[in-house]
Amino acid sequence: MLLFLNDFQASKAALIGFYEALRSETGGNISITIVTPGFINSKMTQNRSSLMKALFDDIIPMGSPEGCGKAVVRSACRGDRYLVEPSWYTLLYPLKVVCSEVIEFCNHKLFLRVVKSWENATTKKSD
Repeated sequence: MLLFLNDFQASKAALIGFYEALRSETGGNISITIVTPGFINSKMTQNRSSLMKALFDDIIPMGSPEGCGKAVVRSACRGDRYLVEPSWYTLLYPLKVVCSEVIEFCNHKLFLRVVKSWENATTKKSD
């Protein structure tokens, strides 16, 4: 089985930990806003394969780059400690805490769906 997001998730967790520690060390003398964006309709996400677009576009709505940029500036100017954009992603956090097994199960099923579709697409190309 292929592993797709382990390095991304681990580096994201490490960065959040780093900036939280930096915030503690500076004692509030420096304002740090930790931004955790979800899927944003950017050049990176537009370059996805048509298969990935078909799988994710119906499941995960994307935020706009302009909306994300405005939210980052507003949040930093207010001195917010955290920003999740699109903001509806914040609804998932309580579910992750309370029902972590359910979230892991759903993520796993979605991951398997993506892998199976990817494997089918690559097999068809080689035929």
